Amino acid sequence: MLMKKIIMLIVSTFIISSVNAQWFLGGNVGINATIGEAAGAPAIPNTKKDRDYLVGLAIAPKFGYYFNEKVAAGVELSFGLTIASTTKIVYDPFYGSYYPTKYEGMLFNWRFAPFFRYAVFTHKKFSLMLEGTIGIGGEHSNLSSNNLQDYSMIGIGVLNIVPVLSYKLTDRLQLEAVLNFLNLGYNIDIDLVPDGSWKAKHLQHDLNIGFNAKSIFVMSQLTIGVIYKFK
Repeated sequence: MLMKKIIMLIVSTFIISSVNAQWFLGGNVGINATIGEAAGAPAIPNTKKDRDYLVGLAIAPKFGYYFNEKVAAGVELSFGLTIASTTKIVYDPFYGSYYPTKYEGMLFNWRFAPFFRYAVFTHKKFSLMLEGTIGIGGEHSNLSSNNLQDYSMIGIGVLNIVPVLSYKLTDRLQLEAVLNFLNLGYNIDIDLVPDGSWKAKHLQHDLNIGFNAKSIFVMSQLTIGVIYKFK
């Protein structure tokens, strides 16, 4: 008798919590733009300074399930392309001096990230959610210069938490903005350099707090998108 009551309670809880449950499909678009002045080489005082720019676009389709109005889980697959022109100061150990080298080309980014989100505040049609993600991402270069080889980097997202602002247009359609510039997380970036065999040349641990989110796993500082819920 007691077991029967427990089973009925579990079934009732599942039915009640599933009243507002919905599958959803959506996506976000993010744009990155960084323009600055490249520094001259410290060992060459009269080095002419150049302009740096990085302009990129990231598209992130996502699919998931809302268990109720506050709790959802899903997966996001992001793709990004960045056009780059930058001047870096390179040290030549043979001559023991620095010299500026200009790199131009494109960077391709990708990310696979399962996520979980929870609405911490709701007022009428507005909601503030916290979204936690894990996963893996990568960056692959196609830059040209006199002495630069193409490279690849792999980013492991151990855990990233970002706020998400949402506005409900209808019962099924909502707008959202993912505030990646307020990211709190921990990631591992692995630098792979082609030297006949792809090997890890550098490993970096990134603790991202707020505007210091520089890991390649964090692709765009701000993304805008829509979510459509199925009945």
